[in-house]
Amino acid sequence: MSTVQRPAHTLTVPSRMYAGLLLSYATEAGIRCTWEVPGVTGREWSRVTVPPSIVLTLFSATDRTRLLAIARSKIAHLRHVSPESADALQRHYERIV
Repeated sequence: MSTVQRPAHTLTVPSRMYAGLLLSYATEAGIRCTWEVPGVTGREWSRVTVPPSIVLTLFSATDRTRLLAIARSKIAHLRHVSPESADALQRHYERIV
């Protein structure tokens, strides 16, 4: 069984909550990106309560690298405020990298 290779400028995020955070980080940093739920079209979207994963597509590999660096920075900052929350975000981060 072969796996589909995604270009370097995509991120498959297995958590809707974490995908939302990454989208907000991208917006704050002025990084353009789009998102999609693989295999789900517009009409089906209303019936999807918990998508299996969300794919973020960034417009360059550099933007992908920047977004991941921002995510690591946010986790490091959060560690000083709420170690438990930082640990939870770290687990999500490890699943996308």
